[in-house]
Amino acid sequence: MPRKPQGLYVFTRHSSDCKYHSEHGETDRTENLRCACMKYIAGTAADGTKIRESANTTSWERARKKLLRTFAEHDPTNKPLFELANARAAEQKDELPQRKTIVEAARQFLETKRGENVVDVAHYEGFFERQFLPWCKEQGILLLRDVNLEEITKFRNSLNNRGTVKNRKLSRLRSFFQFCRLRRWIDDNPAEFIKPSQELEPQAEYFLPDEFRTLLDTCYVSHTWERGRDYEHRADRLRAFLLFARWTGLAMIDVVRFRRDWLSKDINGVWRVMLYRQKNGNPVYVAIPHQAAEAVLAIPPMSEMHFFWSGNGRPETAVRGWRRSLEHVYTVADLKRNGKKLRAHTHMLRHTFAIEKLNAGASLEDVSLLLAHHSIKITERHYLRFDQRRQERLTRAAMVDFEQAQTSQPPKHRRPRVLSMPGATAVAQQI
Repeated sequence: MPRKPQGLYVFTRHSSDCKYHSEHGETDRTENLRCACMKYIAGTAADGTKIRESANTTSWERARKKLLRTFAEHDPTNKPLFELANARAAEQKDELPQRKTIVEAARQFLETKRGENVVDVAHYEGFFERQFLPWCKEQGILLLRDVNLEEITKFRNSLNNRGTVKNRKLSRLRSFFQFCRLRRWIDDNPAEFIKPSQELEPQAEYFLPDEFRTLLDTCYVSHTWERGRDYEHRADRLRAFLLFARWTGLAMIDVVRFRRDWLSKDINGVWRVMLYRQKNGNPVYVAIPHQAAEAVLAIPPMSEMHFFWSGNGRPETAVRGWRRSLEHVYTVADLKRNGKKLRAHTHMLRHTFAIEKLNAGASLEDVSLLLAHHSIKITERHYLRFDQRRQERLTRAAMVDFEQAQTSQPPKHRRPRVLSMPGATAVAQQI
């Protein structure tokens, strides 16, 4: 005897961390309870087909709509419903971009960023793969259209970062949703209306001259090089790397990719390094001491084109190798300032380049050009308090009306003196 059809129904399967799991068990058909657990469709259709599948949503309303479509697909005797189901399937083909999943949208977004040769594409990849996508999975958000302003606010509040880093991550999120909006996967950008977090003024740490000399000397005692190709030059390479990064102000990735033909000597015998080309094509040079140039030229170059990179593989991989070696140098040097251990890192060399030039009297505009900042506001944000010329101008501006302070001294008035006499009333005498 065939089994009597039981009909189709929607239920949810509560996860172990759901607040309704212990109260209602693992599965539950109570639709008035709202949680972020996945919804499922199960039962026996009118044609006897047993169905147990995911509704691919955490919303009861969308699960009910899919239940009606499933019922129509398995009820061919009901001609109007069957035609309605076919029409709905045709509409879904047009609405398919709106049902884009977050994982697929993030994958296409990262592929586009790689195609645009974005410099910080690794930061985009790490942000989506290690933070945003795992958070969406934890919240039960699968479809892109399920992300709204409230969810983005919750994600921003869950970030345990300082204001600057948090705002950078929020900027990447705005870029992602703008990418999705332009492709009509969503109607609006939910991250557009999130207010940025308050940012603290960055503290630019730099090496003092004695500390930098200590680092140079530590290069010869921090490692024990005993094997490998031309291992006898590795200590000299570390020292040359530190000198070159200190006197050029280049970041680590730029030092690794620096080409040998960009180091030259001008007609006056001054060594100079080409930093970059401006939009008008004019190159920007920085003069470096002959000690730094000679230290770089004294070591065997690692390739025909570069001083500090073999040219094989990605330069980011070479940067990680240099960073590991230099961090070992900082550990062995054990620099201390005011009795506390100094947390040294390689980017402090770039800060040292900028701050020492400002302390020596260079203008903030010139330092901004040497650092290749897109705007002088970036330079002011990090190094404005070190601008000696600006402080001198402010001091002179504050002193322009000091002659008005040269007034005659007021006359001195006699004060009354109170004398106390035993057995008599105190008398005030003018003296």
